[in-house]
Amino acid sequence: MTIQIIRAWISKLPQYELDMPIVVYNGVAYTPRAVLDEVMRRTTIGEQLQKQIEMGIASLHQEDEEELAKLRLKLMLSRPTSTKIVALTYPQPTALSPQEILREIEQETPRGRLWIEAQKEVINRLLRIR
Repeated sequence: MTIQIIRAWISKLPQYELDMPIVVYNGVAYTPRAVLDEVMRRTTIGEQLQKQIEMGIASLHQEDEEELAKLRLKLMLSRPTSTKIVALTYPQPTALSPQEILREIEQETPRGRLWIEAQKEVINRLLRIR
């Protein structure tokens, strides 16, 4: 294992993802920049984080992946904005604010679950970038 693997992975990520949590180890979420820092310092945590990234897994525990997805959504949706987000729902499109979407996610409504599952897919896709 070398630091070049992590650097190459990070160089292929979208800029906005560099400061978003993407892996969890021992209950702590790490951003790509934090992973790189740990790997560069050659810590035990850095070694484990690198293994997880090389294996393409966000966490060793399923429940951590769920919480990671929720955390990422909360971070994205908590940015100040007055913009409505359109969520296509049956039978008509419905405009939802970021706060309304956050409420759906926190309450784990069917619509909120869709957002959580979609974010888990995003995390998995980002971890598979090579």
